[in-house]
Amino acid sequence: MDVVNNENHPLTESGTYVIPSDTDQAGYVEFAESLPIDDDCEIFGMHSNAAITSDINETNALLSVALSLQPRSVAAGAKTKDEVLNDLAKSILDQLPQAFDNEDAAKKHPIKYEESMNTVLSQELLRYNNLIRAIRSSLLNI
Repeated sequence: MDVVNNENHPLTESGTYVIPSDTDQAGYVEFAESLPIDDDCEIFGMHSNAAITSDINETNALLSVALSLQPRSVAAGAKTKDEVLNDLAKSILDQLPQAFDNEDAAKKHPIKYEESMNTVLSQELLRYNNLIRAIRSSLLNI
């Protein structure tokens, strides 16, 4: 009887899902848009750990398919997986551009109030250089 008598009666323990108040079409649309995009497990009567279990199962299935696509044996004289990976890492490393010289860029494009894009350029150069260093380090570790 609480469902009928109480306005916005909760349908779940968290109170995320409730019975909407009596309103016009725009109110119902607004209510529907306020609901979470991803449904919680509780709306289906399941414990919150069900989402974790589902995510783990999806990850395992994805990795299982990826591993099944790997070649199982190596023909005589062919490169091993490690050799192929090392060659690929070396090839990418050889093509990787050098980091930008921030001091030279700061001289050519000084940071001034009138030139706000120079500030953005300086920030993006720092980010780009950090990315290049991270990629280079990862490739060398491989």
